[in-house]
Amino acid sequence: MSQNTLTEIDDFTFVGLSALKELNLSGNRINEIRSDAFSTLISLETLDLTHNSLETLKEDIFGKSGANLKRLYLKNNQLVQIEGNAFRTLVSLEILQLDFNRLQFFEEHLFKTMRRLRVMQINNNGIEYLTGKHFDNLLDLSELYMHSNRISYFPNTTNTFPRLSKITAEDNPWQCVCLNRFLNWASMRGIYYVKEKYNGKRPVCVAVIPGCVHDIALVREKQVVKIYEEALFQYLRTTYTGGE
Repeated sequence: MSQNTLTEIDDFTFVGLSALKELNLSGNRINEIRSDAFSTLISLETLDLTHNSLETLKEDIFGKSGANLKRLYLKNNQLVQIEGNAFRTLVSLEILQLDFNRLQFFEEHLFKTMRRLRVMQINNNGIEYLTGKHFDNLLDLSELYMHSNRISYFPNTTNTFPRLSKITAEDNPWQCVCLNRFLNWASMRGIYYVKEKYNGKRPVCVAVIPGCVHDIALVREKQVVKIYEEALFQYLRTTYTGGE
C-alpha cells in the first residue's frame, strides 16, 4: 500500500488481517488516522508511515495493535503534536523513528511504557528541551539520535543508560558548559559521540549563561537559540558563498 495517494485511514480498515505482521503505508498523503484504524492488527510488528502528511497522533491510536509492535517509522511527516497516551500500548517497541518532523516538545510520559526501546531517532525537529521523565524508563536504549534540534541542555534522569553505545547531538544550540559536561559524561561511559560536522569553525555552543542551566524560560530569555542559529547561518553563508 506504499507509494499511493491515500489520505486517510478509516476505522477498522484492516478487519480480517489479524495475522498481518508488517504494514507499509509509506509515500502516501495520509493526514488522518482514525482511532480504531489499527485495532484489529493484533500481530503487527512493523508499521511504516514515513513520507506522509500526518500532523497529529491521537490518544491510544494504536490500541491493541501496539502490544506486539516492534518497529514504528514516522519520519518525514508534518508532526507537530503527539498526544500524551498515543504510545501507551507500545510495550514491545524496539525502534522509533520520529525524525524530520516539526515537533517542538514531547509530553512528559510519552515514552513511559517503552522499556524495550533500543533505537530512538528524534533528530531534525524543533525540540527545545527534554526532561528526565522522557528517559527514566528507557533502560534498553542503545542508540539515541537527537541532532539538529533546539536543545541547549541534557536533562537529569534516573536512567544510567547501561546499554547506550551511540549518540548524536550536533547542530543544537547547546550552552557551552552543558555541552562540555555532556561530552565528558559520554566519554567516561564509552559512548560513541558522532562528530560528522565538527571542524573547529562550525558553531557548537553558546556562552551567554554562566554554568549549565536547566531552565527553558531562562534559555528563551537569553535568546540562546537565536544567537546560535544566527551564528550558524553566518558560518554556512561564509562557507558556501565566500561571504558574498
